Amino acid sequence: MNGLRKQFVLLHGFTGSPESWEPVAAQLKANGAQVLCPTLVGHDRESGLSYSANDGEDNGFATEVDRLAALVTQQQFAGAHLAGYSLGGRVACVLLSRHPQLFSQATLIGCHPGLDAPRQRAERKQADQHWQDLLLNEGLDAFVDKWESLPLFNSQSRLSEIQLKNQRAARLRCDPKGLAFSLGVTGLGVMPSTTSALEALEMPIHLVSGKLDSKFTGLLSTLLSRLKHARHSVLPDIGHNPVLEAPDRITACLLSEPDEP
Repeated sequence: MNGLRKQFVLLHGFTGSPESWEPVAAQLKANGAQVLCPTLVGHDRESGLSYSANDGEDNGFATEVDRLAALVTQQQFAGAHLAGYSLGGRVACVLLSRHPQLFSQATLIGCHPGLDAPRQRAERKQADQHWQDLLLNEGLDAFVDKWESLPLFNSQSRLSEIQLKNQRAARLRCDPKGLAFSLGVTGLGVMPSTTSALEALEMPIHLVSGKLDSKFTGLLSTLLSRLKHARHSVLPDIGHNPVLEAPDRITACLLSEPDEP
């Protein structure tokens, strides 16, 4: 950690933005921390950019991760606490595998460490291609309608109307070409498996999931059994997106010390 001030690098999820972290970031800053919330590739919300979904894999997951590592260094956040939710958690996993010296600890929220089996990767690439086609051929409204109807987000039906409206509005500000490009560059089907690299890390790792999100709670429970210095917090009555559903609890997780329950 640089000096005595805590520093956090927070990575948002797919269709999200740095603003997704605002409730958490505000609380961290109120506790004297410095916060860096980068925009992930494809999420800059600018239209007319030269995104091509077909070029995504050629650009490579590593290119995006190395860009973020350079940004962390440039902004003098080396030694920070790295946290990522969903897509941001997967990007965090690859960051930790390629640039472990940049971070002192990590919090991985509702994310996948990467697929090992080639067949699984091929199937996921095909599934991501479906979403890319939807974005490019039918547009953002049609995509958001189907994305928000995924069972993964069922728990969010309990959120307030204003929270749901704000989240939908944020998604509709995205660039459909950018989201398609994001899937090509950082989709799970093209993500390298990071489990072995994470196993080798000596830093504390905090795994966090919502209890209502059985899929990712199971994935992180399995990952926990393979890590040296890890703990797993399962948040009751919370689904896949604790950053949105329970920002106070996520803040508490980030501010807790590695040896705390």
